[in-house]
Amino acid sequence: MKSLYQDKKFATYWNERAGETGEIYKRLVLDPIMIDLVGSLKNKTILELGCGNGYLAQRFIEQNPKSLILTDISKHNLEFAKEKCADSRISFLEQDVTEKWQVGSESIDIVYSNMMLNEVENIETPI
Repeated sequence: MKSLYQDKKFATYWNERAGETGEIYKRLVLDPIMIDLVGSLKNKTILELGCGNGYLAQRFIEQNPKSLILTDISKHNLEFAKEKCADSRISFLEQDVTEKWQVGSESIDIVYSNMMLNEVENIETPI
């Protein structure tokens, strides 16, 4: 197991903690800053690295992207994300970001990651 999030019990705990809108420090501080820095998502393809329980997907979809790919190393996190995200533009991908990505870089307009790279031992590959 490379990540604690691959443990179902921990992923369940984190899903309950993040809820529908994310933890308070993300919802009130980090998410607004990050989303402002990224700019418009309209008609773009977004890849979110480490989507967790998918709580940000609805905010992304409200900006009318062409597509949104939610990735996470944890199949349990992706299951929680699927429960929250019913839009046909969203796809889900179990992906270890330190391994070769299962999507071509030419197909992605924006790679978004919020508080995931700090959990990766060697960030050279994802960066």
